[in-house]
Amino acid sequence: EYSENWTVSALSGGSPGTDDGGVVEAPTIGKITPGENGALTVEAGESLTLSVTATGSTPLRYQWYKDGFAISGAIESSYEIANVSVAHQGVYTVSVTNRAGSAESEALNLTVNFILQLQDISIGGDSVVVEGKTATYTCTAIYNDGTSRSVNPQ
Repeated sequence: EYSENWTVSALSGGSPGTDDGGVVEAPTIGKITPGENGALTVEAGESLTLSVTATGSTPLRYQWYKDGFAISGAIESSYEIANVSVAHQGVYTVSVTNRAGSAESEALNLTVNFILQLQDISIGGDSVVVEGKTATYTCTAIYNDGTSRSVNPQ
């Protein structure tokens, strides 16, 4: 009686659904552009597209961050801001991941030039002034960046 035992082992081969030959490369990522030395200054009201180039085995998944917090829906190799405002000022990074690992970009510090202008003044207080009594008024200056400051008239 004759018998043989066979052992089958895979020495190389692709991942299911890919043609990667079994080699999976972790992602690498370049610097965020535009920008120089990790900084970029733009004028309020401009449009801005931040982008990054990454390499590694596909699929590559991106996530943009501002001040350390993920930006909802910002999952492409570029991130567009249609109308830059002071609210967009901050530190931006992007991470890229695949099944072999992840990489994070160097930080880009975005500065937004903005001219603060008085938008409105709101005055409130006593509507009736009685002779010999103190009348109290408040004055609030409202600026075009959404902030307001109370001013105490003297």
